[in-house]
Amino acid sequence: FDAGFVGGSCCSRLSAFTKIGKVEYSTVDEDYAVLTTFDRLGDQFGYMGARTYDSSWDDGPLWRTIGYPGDVSSGMRPVYERDFHLDEDEFDLGEGRAMTCGADLMKGHSGGPIFGFWPAGPYVVAVVSAAGDDDNNYCAGGSWLPKLVGEARAVDP
Repeated sequence: FDAGFVGGSCCSRLSAFTKIGKVEYSTVDEDYAVLTTFDRLGDQFGYMGARTYDSSWDDGPLWRTIGYPGDVSSGMRPVYERDFHLDEDEFDLGEGRAMTCGADLMKGHSGGPIFGFWPAGPYVVAVVSAAGDDDNNYCAGGSWLPKLVGEARAVDP
């Protein structure tokens, strides 16, 4: 994000379950993908695992996120937020799950991780999907998320 920073990488592969043209109420629970980079950035910066969200975690201030919202430094610097809640939609019972998110999100956060810490380290449980459009920010998770991450790691370890 700074002009002098040298530590990025380009995407070499995209893995996704569903190609979504426009994120809507019926597709928000499937709005994530895994991008594989040419360079193993985790070797430099550390790794996050992926875990299936459990609805018993609803309303607990357990979560963190990082993104590049357009309303802060024109999206040129990362913004980190912690200690907010998620709430899984009760009617969403498939492998992809939609959740409302209590974080203060704006456009530019989309695609960013929603993660928490366990003794073994940080795990992503969802991805920001619809941010800044109304009072409800949505993210996508469920059992497909760690499955997709596992498949991407098996193809490009």
